[in-house]
Amino acid sequence: MSDKPSTPSSLVTAILTFTALVAFAANSVLSRMALSGGDASLIDPDSFTLIRLLAGAITLWFIVGCMHFYQENPVKSLDPSSSFKPSSPWLHQFNKWRKWCGAFSLLAYAWLFSIAYQSLDTATGALVLFGAVQLSMNIAAIIQGQKPSIVEVVGSVIAFTGLGYLLWPNIGTPQYWSMILMVLSGVAWGMYSLLGRQSLFPVLDSAHYFSRSVGLMLAGLMVLSLAMNIDSVQLTLSNMLQSEHYGGVVLAIISGALTSGIGYAIWYKALTGLTPSKAAALQLSVPFIAAIGGVIFNHETLSLHLISSGAIILSGISMVLIARNKSC
Repeated sequence: MSDKPSTPSSLVTAILTFTALVAFAANSVLSRMALSGGDASLIDPDSFTLIRLLAGAITLWFIVGCMHFYQENPVKSLDPSSSFKPSSPWLHQFNKWRKWCGAFSLLAYAWLFSIAYQSLDTATGALVLFGAVQLSMNIAAIIQGQKPSIVEVVGSVIAFTGLGYLLWPNIGTPQYWSMILMVLSGVAWGMYSLLGRQSLFPVLDSAHYFSRSVGLMLAGLMVLSLAMNIDSVQLTLSNMLQSEHYGGVVLAIISGALTSGIGYAIWYKALTGLTPSKAAALQLSVPFIAAIGGVIFNHETLSLHLISSGAIILSGISMVLIARNKSC
């Protein structure tokens, strides 16, 4: 029997896709809800990130266990050495380090994401993150030898212009530096996504990435402890146990288990019924969903500057996706 996942029906694909996109947008809503308010935040970024990654790891390993139990040929399907298909000697060598690279990119994304949402509103953070992800993946495609068309180049320039327009008025402010951190978070997520494209069993690989990212974060906190003469690990763990942070802990668990762990698993299943170009195009809706969530749950308002810059960024990315779809 083939190990290739079955393709869901059009209706099931639509439901799975919508659910996954809402989950992605909900990560921004939940993070902003937990981390906004300065000293009045429900939890600190370090604790939020650590709990989110740990909850995601536990959830993904549970899903992997269920897959293992219900599949007819589970041993081969869950063989870690078969979960990545190298297409070149370089990728074969990279295969030895891919789990650590995936864990590092996941940690960079999640940690910077949490820090940035201390001062960014939901819609701005989601827009910057999404724009950075798409643009970084386009740049990676060019580096890998894919020659872009004129339309793709123009679309990328428009998207970069929109991102610059969004950043420009905030130069020198705390919000500007948070936007820069969110851009870096988006680049890290782009790297993580590129690794996912090479995976034959992305849920299994994601479980490995989440697990290792927890260890990397604890190591990072220990390095910060030595560098700053502060026990970052003990401080983070103690913050997680304080009653005033329980609300933030709950939001972090929801973000890690539900909107990250289960959300990613649903998205990977939806991808079996979507073309790459259609999947990329559908992700254009994530900033809009996040913006609506920010207005409803976080009582935010949408400025004209954010709406106009968002329209420029997304129109540029749309041009790239449309041109790429026609060339395929």
